[in-house]
Amino acid sequence: DINSIKMDIEGSEIDILKNFKSWKNIEQLVFEYSFDIDKSIPNFIKIIKKLKKYFKTVYLPASIKTSIRKKKKFYNYFPSGIIIFCKK
Repeated sequence: DINSIKMDIEGSEIDILKNFKSWKNIEQLVFEYSFDIDKSIPNFIKIIKKLKKYFKTVYLPASIKTSIRKKKKFYNYFPSGIIIFCKK
């Protein structure tokens, strides 16, 4: 059985994360979220909320946490790709 996924597919992660129906059989997920593809922080937050339904831990780097707290609409910082770790 496959229970862990690492995605690094040059920005295609966003479409997968938006459209995937269930992560219930996945214990761990690691991916790079590319703000080069979609700079919208509200879109990013929607994806993270969806992931938090399935994963106990969703680790976000401090740079994005600061942008979310400051209610920024767009992520225009370096690096544009951030690594997200999810674990049940």
